[in-house]
Amino acid sequence: MRSRRPLQAGLALLVLLLTAGCFGETLEQLSIIYGIAYELDPDNKELLTATASIPQYVKGGFENRLVTAQGKSSMDIRNAMSLQTSGRLVDEKMLVLLIDHQLARQSTYRLLGPYMSELKLPARSLIAVTETSPKELLGINMQKMDPATGMNAIVAKHERLGLMPKSNLLTFVKQQVREGQDPYLPLIAKEEDGQGIRIVGLALFKDDRYVMPLKGAGNLLLFALLHQSVTNGTYELGGGKQSLRMRIERSGVSYDWRPSEKKMDVRVRVHASLLERTTSPTEVFSEAVTIELKRKAERELADRLGMLIRKLQRSGLDPVGFGEIARSQDSHWKGSEWNSIYQQTKFNIVVKINFDRERR
Repeated sequence: MRSRRPLQAGLALLVLLLTAGCFGETLEQLSIIYGIAYELDPDNKELLTATASIPQYVKGGFENRLVTAQGKSSMDIRNAMSLQTSGRLVDEKMLVLLIDHQLARQSTYRLLGPYMSELKLPARSLIAVTETSPKELLGINMQKMDPATGMNAIVAKHERLGLMPKSNLLTFVKQQVREGQDPYLPLIAKEEDGQGIRIVGLALFKDDRYVMPLKGAGNLLLFALLHQSVTNGTYELGGGKQSLRMRIERSGVSYDWRPSEKKMDVRVRVHASLLERTTSPTEVFSEAVTIELKRKAERELADRLGMLIRKLQRSGLDPVGFGEIARSQDSHWKGSEWNSIYQQTKFNIVVKINFDRERR
């Protein structure tokens, strides 16, 4: 039998080459950036100010060290930060990149360009626009975890439940370069008590500039219904004895583009649990009332989805990706003509709701 020792030796050498540089440095000797926040210098619009969160985890807790530097680009800032840290600066593990809303209204390529070409930022890093100072967000005391890890977990939970569309560095860059969909990012702010963060809505972009916000849990739910499957949303209709509350268990959406008519059919399907107003059996909705409320909810949801789409059309923004949907169904679709066609497109929206009790 042929000896396997040369092969084993070769594999061992390959492992040593691939892991070169991993040995000789302990975690204590590295300055690992978990989050970084960018904003404009108030006195000099040519300068960027950045604050990096470099937490040191020790037994029983952690210390969140903040390092601030200035420069004309993110590369300049990284070099300046390297001079302030005792160990080698590491950004390959970064969880969060925050951009102040005023800076986001300028060209974000100035900021993100170096990350895409020279700096090593994970493709799935969270990027978000902030309504309050991003530096303050990285300084929040979350007790059990550092702020960057906490922010990443909060947004990831909303994405997992389908309450907001998924977004990261890779998604954002793809939306900027492909035709048929405008980019978006989460819009976050500090809680009023200053002890945490809250998701305000979405920051809607045209190319690489922040144009307008889409705020409110209701609008986020509507956007998610158009964009993906919602798995844990709550919807309320009306008030008083004829009010309806339902928990959305899952949803789906399909589109049919008719280019010759400039019309798009939108069909939204919602599977939900009806939340009764009371536990008293004498006040539970009758079947007739349930059917009436369901039909009313279907009409109201369709109307609200239509209002949202018309708002986006008037703004010239297509974050849902209607253009990409049309392109997938029309071999003659042209990106140069879509903006004009989009604002003239008529959307026919149909919503169908099924309650749990109807499937039993």
